[in-house]
Amino acid sequence: MKILLVEDSEKFRDKVIKIFNSKEREIDVLISKNGVEGIQMIKDNPDLKLAIVDFYMPQMDGMEMIRKLTDDNIKKPPIMFVTTEVSPNIREEGDKLGIEFWMLKPIIDDFFYDTVINIIDKKE
Repeated sequence: MKILLVEDSEKFRDKVIKIFNSKEREIDVLISKNGVEGIQMIKDNPDLKLAIVDFYMPQMDGMEMIRKLTDDNIKKPPIMFVTTEVSPNIREEGDKLGIEFWMLKPIIDDFFYDTVINIIDKKE
């Protein structure tokens, strides 16, 4: 199964890949470094099971990316925001745009993995 990680931090990307590589379930993690790349990856991979998206990124942040996907009527996978952003206004807007789950950084490896698997399994 494929998921997309939209994240500009190389350190965080490496951590997420390490988490998935340490588990038995085979998950192919596609990477994009900003919202512009993320949109293209979603268009190119309609079989994505989940997109894990950061809020703060260069070129196009995570919320702008989700808004653009919604405005352009692009089919999107379930979205999980993993971010340091806790603003109630941003959270409310994201919920309206269909963000499935919010998780604050720093993440706890097993909780993060279990949450991702639960979101995917719930959708299947």
